[in-house]
Amino acid sequence: MKSVFLLFTLLFVAAVYGYGEANSDGHPNWVERESHTLLNFVRINPSAYRQNFMPASRYKNVGNILLSGYKPTAPLYYNETFNKLALYHSDDMSKNKCFSHDSCDKTKIGERFAQFLGSCIPAWGENIAVGYSSGILQNNLLICEDGTTCISDGQSGVGHRNNIMSSSYVQVGVGFTNNYITQDFRASGCISDAPTSPIHAGSHTYNISGSQLTYITTFYNSQLTVNSAEIEFSNSRENLVLLYGTANQGAYIYQPTNGTQFSCEPYRFVFSTNNGTFTYPDTGSLITSNKDCTDTYTDHSPSSATTTTVSVALLCIMMIATLFF
Repeated sequence: MKSVFLLFTLLFVAAVYGYGEANSDGHPNWVERESHTLLNFVRINPSAYRQNFMPASRYKNVGNILLSGYKPTAPLYYNETFNKLALYHSDDMSKNKCFSHDSCDKTKIGERFAQFLGSCIPAWGENIAVGYSSGILQNNLLICEDGTTCISDGQSGVGHRNNIMSSSYVQVGVGFTNNYITQDFRASGCISDAPTSPIHAGSHTYNISGSQLTYITTFYNSQLTVNSAEIEFSNSRENLVLLYGTANQGAYIYQPTNGTQFSCEPYRFVFSTNNGTFTYPDTGSLITSNKDCTDTYTDHSPSSATTTTVSVALLCIMMIATLFF
């Protein structure tokens, strides 16, 4: 009875929010959105992701990863239940100081999934990492499989990379707290309410040195024609640039010339197509979070959003682990 009640509660909460909106606890937070969106950037075109987001000056042997063995695949939709599942594990590792796919009290990972998902459990995979306060650095650690020298494709020890690029997975939940990140992937089984938006995720990121602010999103629907792709701010709309892929199956960015002016700026992504206009999030706005502001979402439009401020800290520990079932 307990597991049935928990499952009902999670599904009910998930149904309240439009796609891309934050829940009452503020999740997905900025790093969770950033990580999710960049997962989709690498899935759409792995080699282009490597060339644009993993400089050889930082990642040794990067030229031998994400090669032809990894085929482009569809981006992942967000799943709130899997977000809660992932966040629960990141919180557990952070508070109880363990680093394992099993819970810190030795509860097996399969039992954790069952507690959140009930009796219908799809195929799943999990990545965990610790050590960075941004989604791009956490993701790149998982893709590289090492903090300094990437493991070449085809060698043992590339389970995180395989999870990220698996075409079997269609949804993901990312949980981030105190520099611990958990990515829980799910296959298509047991899904009754899958999202349909062509905008799977959106966020903002910074290059690995932290000097360049970039807004990021994907559009993915081969049946639609994109007439315009824009990002809406409080006082303007700017054109998104197709970084790679095609107009209706591509990765889009916007890079402001002066990123400091965009601190705490609300924004949303807007795509006009031959079948109507799509926004991300469905309603409200995301917030340009950084060390100066903690808010990541507001239910107001960009023109009427407000923010608050807080500081964050960076830990320099790097650990990763992967599991799939």
